[in-house]
Amino acid sequence: MNISRQEIETLFHEALQHRPEERESFLASACGSDAELRAELISLLSHFDSSNTTLEHPLVSPEFLWLFRSAAGESLLAKGEMLAGRFRILRSLASGGMGDVYEAEDTQLGGLVALKTIRTDLARDSRMLARFKNEIQLAKRISHPNVCRIHDLGIHQGPASTIVFLTMELLAGRTLAEHMGEKRLTLPEAGMIAAQIADGLDAATVRGLFIGI
Repeated sequence: MNISRQEIETLFHEALQHRPEERESFLASACGSDAELRAELISLLSHFDSSNTTLEHPLVSPEFLWLFRSAAGESLLAKGEMLAGRFRILRSLASGGMGDVYEAEDTQLGGLVALKTIRTDLARDSRMLARFKNEIQLAKRISHPNVCRIHDLGIHQGPASTIVFLTMELLAGRTLAEHMGEKRLTLPEAGMIAAQIADGLDAATVRGLFIGI
């Protein structure tokens, strides 16, 4: 495989433009006889598909995926645990490639937040952490009803390791996947959802945050 990471990233994003059932044909055409390249792309796509989280999409690139392609570890935090002397963990919400997401209580300001821990292998890389902080700063500029608001980045010195975490707006309700699992979307419903997503993406790009879909 004599190809740069930038070229692999380009192919990765091109593959994401295809439906899962169409990717085999795309990879066969794009990779030709390069079995190593094809295996690398399949591995990246498999991890991306299994991450099952939408928040990661603005922040994840293949460069990140190379760092945490192995399966996510067990949940770090227990119910009632305090982070940074302020956030009390109430329950686990989800796990993904970037880390684990919890519902937490802000004991200083009151109210609930979504708290997302960042995988320790990613947080230890100073270059990756700097990039992550920069993207959070860009995301904080976005104020739009169709975009989940990001509050802040925090650091908790635990007994075994340092935990880097992100706090954001906690939204109640079901995911689109849960909704579609119960009934098929009608054309007007799909159009309404697509328009709302487009409005949110437009607000992000206006602020300089470019999102690969």
